[in-house]
Amino acid sequence: MLLQPRYPSRIERHTPIKHVADEVIRRCLQDLYRSYYPKQRVLDAIHHEAQPIPSAPQTRLPESFQTGTISHESAPAKILPRRYELASPLDIVSLIAELLAGSTRENVALPLSTSDLTRFHSKTPPNTTVYDYLHQLTVYNVLTPPVLLTALIYVVRLCEAQPGFELNCLTVHRLFLACVTVASKSVSDSFWKNAYYAYIGGVSARELSMLELELLRYLHWNVVTRHDELFNCYVILIDRHAGYQL
Repeated sequence: MLLQPRYPSRIERHTPIKHVADEVIRRCLQDLYRSYYPKQRVLDAIHHEAQPIPSAPQTRLPESFQTGTISHESAPAKILPRRYELASPLDIVSLIAELLAGSTRENVALPLSTSDLTRFHSKTPPNTTVYDYLHQLTVYNVLTPPVLLTALIYVVRLCEAQPGFELNCLTVHRLFLACVTVASKSVSDSFWKNAYYAYIGGVSARELSMLELELLRYLHWNVVTRHDELFNCYVILIDRHAGYQL
């Protein structure tokens, strides 16, 4: 059955053709709608459209969201993979940075004598934080979790071999730069030249070579690390950090 649309009964002489076509299409659609839907449903639809739109309920955000910060007590701990090779390098950076920053804060008040100075001591404390410095080294040098954990083991070995050495704000940056350079060469199959490590670390290539040699002498050239050492270091870092867990 063909529908008989109601065309306009009267069209003005100067009415544009487009307006006439729009009116014809509109009335055809109305006839189709009324033929497929009962009258009551049409009235219900019209009544529903006439109802005012209710206003959205006022929702108050928690204070932690309003200030833009989330308390550590309510934030769930991030679960890291059991294998340290699969962990994100930036998560390893966060773990190591907190450990080193805590050690430097504890040693900041210790007196420093001229005999305690080493090549790792800076004249003045760097302007960058430990986390920012490690983050910069990791991102631009494309460091992997095994390299970062190996570098931290070198720091521990040096402190054990030299009890008088203090890990503070004057030594932590240059020492970790040297440890990262040596760890990259001992762990990775491919690594950068010293000039690139020095450029990212903020020292000259000649200075980095002397820092590297000084570190190797302190370590007695023992740069080999075992899998169980890296795993134990990884577990200890996670256990002492409230924001991570295995």
